Order: sequence, then C-alpha cells, then structure tokens
Amino acid sequence: MSAENPSSNDPLEIRLSLDDLIAAYRVHARASLLRSLAIVTAAVTVGGLWSVSKSLSVMTIANVFVVLALILAFGIGIGILSQRFAIPFRARRIYRQQKNLQRPYQLSWDDANVRTASAEGSAATPWNDFLKWREGKDTFLLYRSDMLFQMFPKRAFHDQTQIDEFRRLAQQHISARAGRKRQD
Repeated sequence: MSAENPSSNDPLEIRLSLDDLIAAYRVHARASLLRSLAIVTAAVTVGGLWSVSKSLSVMTIANVFVVLALILAFGIGIGILSQRFAIPFRARRIYRQQKNLQRPYQLSWDDANVRTASAEGSAATPWNDFLKWREGKDTFLLYRSDMLFQMFPKRAFHDQTQIDEFRRLAQQHISARAGRKRQD
C-alpha cells in the first residue's frame, strides 16, 4: 500500500510529547473531577433540602445555602486549578523521569489485539484485557486498571477513518464488556 494511503494495519509511528502526556492526564482527571463535583452538588442539594425541611428561619436557610454554595465554588475552583496548574506540573516531572515516554513506538490493531512495539520490546494486548477506555479531543486512553493506561494521540493516526475504526473497536470490545460507554 502506498505511503499516501496507508491501511489500518500499517503501524502508526508515535513519539509522545509533553503535550500528549498533559492531554492524557487531563482526560484521566476529568472523570474524577466530574464524579467529585457530582458528589459535592448532591451534598449541597441534600443540605439545602434538609435546611428547608427543618422549618428553619429564612435567614438561617439563606446562610446554609451560602455556605453550601461556597463549598461547591471551592470544589470547582480546586478542579480548575488542578487542570490548569497541577496536571502540567506533574506531567513535566513524570515526562522527565519516565524515559520510555520519550522513546518512539509503533501502534497497530485489528479485531483481536492492540499491538505496540518499540526498541525495548513488543506486546499484543487483547482488546478484552482493557478495563475501560476514554477519549479526549486529542487522545485515546486504554486502561489496564483504574490508574494504569496507555495513551495514543490522535495526531499519530493517518486519517479520520483510522480514528473512527479505533473508536469502534474500543466501543465494541471494551465498552460492551464494561456495561457502559467509556467516552469522555
């Protein structure tokens, strides 16, 4: 097949950048942040309903809502600061420490496996071995556990058709087994 029209079986050449790592960490953290905000919002709602149900004075109810709103705002602020500052700081540190992130590797896949190869070795991982997957604007994450993932930047794919095929296989083999859609 020509270089201008590579097949989906042709390995993709990937060299992760610091920006790729930051994007992956942001996709990973977003799910945790959304869960945390949902919990805080639920707590604010329950607290507000509790204060109303106790037939407290209007001033006391207003004070409770103000405190709960401040807690929610604080949670949102921490999440924003984490996305903006903490994640890039941690990613820079990890990118410097973990030398394999800086080395090139190849990615290929088929209906059965996701294959990676580098100068250090190669692996063929069955799609069903992945626990879950997430997709961000710039990256795919395939999880081996709740905290361990492999990242594949979309910029490495040859075209939208390959991205769509990769997504379809993740949905087919990972989401169906996990029982819910795993796309962020």
